[in-house]
Amino acid sequence: MKFKALIIIAITAVLFISCSDNKEEQPQQQSDQAPHGSMASESHEVTVEEILQANAYTYLRVNENGKEDWIAITKNQSIEEGQTIYYADAMEMKNFHSEDLDRDFESVWFVQTVSDQPLTQGWSNGWSHASRKCKTRSGSINLGCTC
Repeated sequence: MKFKALIIIAITAVLFISCSDNKEEQPQQQSDQAPHGSMASESHEVTVEEILQANAYTYLRVNENGKEDWIAITKNQSIEEGQTIYYADAMEMKNFHSEDLDRDFESVWFVQTVSDQPLTQGWSNGWSHASRKCKTRSGSINLGCTC
C-alpha cells in the first residue's frame, strides 16, 4: 500500500514539474526570434490608406482597427486607396530600406497571400487562394491571379 502511494506521488511530481517547465520556456522562445523580423500567418482585414509603387512591389499603408502598418505585395496596379483587402502569410522586416523608393520603413510586412475577399483556411500553407478574381473577367480586383 505504501509502495502504491509513493509511485502515485512520484508520477504526480514528475507531471507537475514537466508542466511548469513548459510554461517557463514559452516566453524564452519568443525572445529568441530573429531581431530583423517575425512571421505571421493569421488573416487580416485592412483598409488601404496609401499606395507606393516600386519596380517589383506595391507598398501599402494599411489600417486594421486603428493600427497602421506597411505591407508589401507583388506589384499590383489595381488596388485603390480606401479599398478593403485581406492578407495572410506575412513576414515582418524591421528597419527595411527600399532601394527602389529610396525610403526607410521602420517595419514592413511582406505578404504572400492577398485577396479582395475574406480568406479561408484550407490551402496547403493554410489559406485559400480561391477567392482571388481577375478584373478582366468578373469586374473584381486582380490580386495575383493569371487572367
